[in-house]
Amino acid sequence: MLLVHAIEEFFNGYFATHERSSKTRFAYRSDLDQVAAYTGDAFAFSSLDPAFIEDWAANLRLRNYSPASMGRKMVVLKVFCSYWVRKGFLVESPFWRVKLSFGRIVQLPRSLSELEMRSLLVQAKQNQSAVKIQRKGAIMAKGTLRKGFLHEYRA
Repeated sequence: MLLVHAIEEFFNGYFATHERSSKTRFAYRSDLDQVAAYTGDAFAFSSLDPAFIEDWAANLRLRNYSPASMGRKMVVLKVFCSYWVRKGFLVESPFWRVKLSFGRIVQLPRSLSELEMRSLLVQAKQNQSAVKIQRKGAIMAKGTLRKGFLHEYRA
């Protein structure tokens, strides 16, 4: 069976038994059509192996896809392969022998400028001045110490 035919049969079978939104269906179609375009029309579905998956992932990376987009495309292909394993056409998923890591682009926190730091300290001082919490000694000297007031004093 050709990959393009397997994709068509997948859509007729998988989406008939799995309720998904039209947006999800469209995304699956787009991602699987992209796989088919990468392979060409004459690609045999049985040729879909771990080496192909790694090659396609490398191609996506060369085309500067984000890690999230690459991951989504691989999940769609994994669902597609799992469907054909359940149908008995594939003995095992090619993903069982592939370990892909797309990594995450971690944005590091930025440092505050001196002006931002000074502004933050001024604001904290103003907020602290606005809070009127008596010290423990003042509360005790007035003799107004009541149960529950101890958490309101400053040491």
